[in-house]
Amino acid sequence: MHIMLFPQNTLLRKAALVAAMALGFSAATHAATPTPEPPQPIEVTQTAQLYFIEPVDGASVDRPFAIKFGLRTVTITPGMSPPVMSAPDNQIHLLIDAPPVSSNMPVLSSDQVRLLTADQKEKFVLPSGPHRLQLVQTDKNGVLAPLPVVSPVINIVVK
Repeated sequence: MHIMLFPQNTLLRKAALVAAMALGFSAATHAATPTPEPPQPIEVTQTAQLYFIEPVDGASVDRPFAIKFGLRTVTITPGMSPPVMSAPDNQIHLLIDAPPVSSNMPVLSSDQVRLLTADQKEKFVLPSGPHRLQLVQTDKNGVLAPLPVVSPVINIVVK
């Protein structure tokens, strides 16, 4: 009985030899390849801005007065944890003479916190005198984003 370890066909011998060399070569190449660095987060290059259009800081306003505001949204930034983005269910609240918001407490509507809409039609009636106003963006549950979006505080005087 005759046992063959290699096929008689020279084409198959060459294929077996090439396969063996490729396996040995790829193992050596793999061992020499350095471990890739973990991906680095992309820095935020465009931050959201929330701002008053009317009234402006230091204005004297009649009663009732309107609020107009602007919002520049932020783009999704891959690699951030969690990603920062504008969501369709975000809300804008007007803080009237209210203490600063806290990231661990939801912003709830009250006499000092009013929910605004993009096409704000409501006119505000406040007592005569100085008042401090600020805009805050939250999700639908009144929770601030990890990177809070708030306007600068403005001071107005109601006539």
